[in-house]
Amino acid sequence: MNVQQKIFGLTIGLFIILACGGTAPTTAPDTNNVETLVAATLQAITQEASQNPTQPSGIPVSFQNINFTIPDGLATGAQSEIVPRTEYTEDAPYWSVAPEYTRFLLSRTDSFPSNFDFEINIIPAEEYMQMSEVAAEQIPLLQQKLAENNLTEVTILPPFNAGLVIDTQIARVDFPNGSGIRSIQQYHQAPVPITNDFLIYSFQGITNDGKYYISVIAPIRVPFLIDASYNPDPNATSPTPVVPEGGFIFPAILEFDSPEFEQYYQSITDKLNQTPADQFSPAIPMLDAIIQSILIQ
Repeated sequence: MNVQQKIFGLTIGLFIILACGGTAPTTAPDTNNVETLVAATLQAITQEASQNPTQPSGIPVSFQNINFTIPDGLATGAQSEIVPRTEYTEDAPYWSVAPEYTRFLLSRTDSFPSNFDFEINIIPAEEYMQMSEVAAEQIPLLQQKLAENNLTEVTILPPFNAGLVIDTQIARVDFPNGSGIRSIQQYHQAPVPITNDFLIYSFQGITNDGKYYISVIAPIRVPFLIDASYNPDPNATSPTPVVPEGGFIFPAILEFDSPEFEQYYQSITDKLNQTPADQFSPAIPMLDAIIQSILIQ
C-alpha cells in the first residue's frame, strides 16, 4: 500500500468513526485530536518510506551485513571474499597495508579489454586509518570534501602506485546510509597515452557513522580513446598508436610538465566531461545505481 492509499484509508476511517457514533454530539468534535492523529500517521509513513529505499531492478546481492543490487545488464553476478589483513613490513609495499575487509568481484557483461577488475570494497574505516598513513590522510579529506562540496581529486583507496592524471565526470552520489564521490579517472607512473584499458569509474565513499569506507572500481570506456583492440600495445609511444575517430594524437614528449603533454591531457579531460553519461560503456547512471543501492547494516 502506498502513502496516498494509507492517508485516504485513514481519512475515510475517521469520517466513519465520527458519523456512526449513534446520538449526535452536543458539542463539535475535537478537530485538534484528528489533526494530531493524521500528523502522527504521516510522520510514521514517512519514516517507513525512508527506512525502505527503492531498489533498482536487477540481481540482489547479500553477504554478512552488506546488501546491494546489480542493475539489469551491468553484471551477471558477484563473488564475495574476505581480504586478509596486511600489516606494514619492509618487504610489503605501503599501498597494500589494510585491515581485513570485504571485497565483491563482479562478473562483467561487456567484454572490452581492461587492466582492472570490477570490484566493490567495504573496509573498516577506523582500523584502516590506524594502520595506514595514506588512509589516515585520505579518509578525513574525503569527509571534508563532502562537507564543503569540493569534489575534485579524490584518489582511490587502497591506493595505486601511480599518480592521478585524469579526473572527470565528477559528482556526489549518496547511498542509504552514506555518501561519496564518483569520477572517471586514469592513473599512470609516466607520460603515456590515455587509453580505455586503464580508464576506470571510481567511487570513494563513507557511511554516515564513519564505520565503513567504500571503494568501487569499474572498467569503463568511450569510443574516442585508444583501446587495446586498436593496437597490440596501447601504451606504446613509438610507433604512434592508432587513434580512433574523434581522438587525440599522443605527443612524442616524455615529460609530464611539457606544454604539449598538458594540452593532451586537458583535451581528453574536456572531451570526457562533454561526453553524455549514457554514452560511456557501461553507462555512468547504471554504475551510479549500484552505488545508490548499497546498504551496510
